[in-house]
Amino acid sequence: MWYSAAAAWFKRRWPGVRDWVLQPLFWLALGYAASLGRSWLTNRPFKQIWQGIAQDQRTVPIVMGDVTFKEFPLPDYLQSKTARLPGNVSLVGVDDAMGVSLLREALVNRFGVIDAPLIFAGEADPFVTTSSFVSVGGASVNRMTHRVLDLRKLDSKLKMIYPDHYAVDEKDNQPYRAEEQEGRVTSDYGFIIVGPSPFNPHKTVCVVFGIWPQGTRAAIQALVDPESSPKGKELVDRIKDNRRVVAIVRTEVTNLNQGPPQLVKVRDLEPPDK
Repeated sequence: MWYSAAAAWFKRRWPGVRDWVLQPLFWLALGYAASLGRSWLTNRPFKQIWQGIAQDQRTVPIVMGDVTFKEFPLPDYLQSKTARLPGNVSLVGVDDAMGVSLLREALVNRFGVIDAPLIFAGEADPFVTTSSFVSVGGASVNRMTHRVLDLRKLDSKLKMIYPDHYAVDEKDNQPYRAEEQEGRVTSDYGFIIVGPSPFNPHKTVCVVFGIWPQGTRAAIQALVDPESSPKGKELVDRIKDNRRVVAIVRTEVTNLNQGPPQLVKVRDLEPPDK
């Protein structure tokens, strides 16, 4: 019968089929499965963090500081000495902007929210204050951060000192200062504070800022790609379990290049001062 002849032919040709067709397919499938597993392991801590922050929200607002002045000086070689900013044009640090862009892309493409809209701090009510949200930038540039940390005292022990630009964690009286050489930042610190929203206790607020913009970007990166160290695991576990947390990261800076963040502290968020 024809199928007997076909079986005999296949039996004779089997070593070639196995070596030239099946083995490559097997290794391709194995590599694909390994990439899926690696992607799952990489994304799992990120998704656990943002599940704890966003909860069941499909939109996660990101609040940025709005410009406190509408006119700014231009270089001497231009005839006009000042320029005026439109209401929705903001001047922010390069690393602030890059960090926010990274966060928005990760929330939409990796976490799966519908949108992560950018909102100026002065225009945040009432949409932001009735939902879980992220506030990016310190109190010197972001009035929402000032409202959350200074006025509502979300964390009464972590203080930024202006105009000197350094932080003090009064939990252990540890100061955190950016390092500089010849007037250029060479290392910076970023801060992450996650806790119940002072505007709605059923929602969560995440405040992310640095001594300088490089520290802000490093703090955002720590939330997008948390490190696989014991401190990184502690940060993930605290946020996914809806526990109050303060985390501090350090990053090295070379010119405009900022290195990976390194967690130096993860602790409980202190209750507001009475």
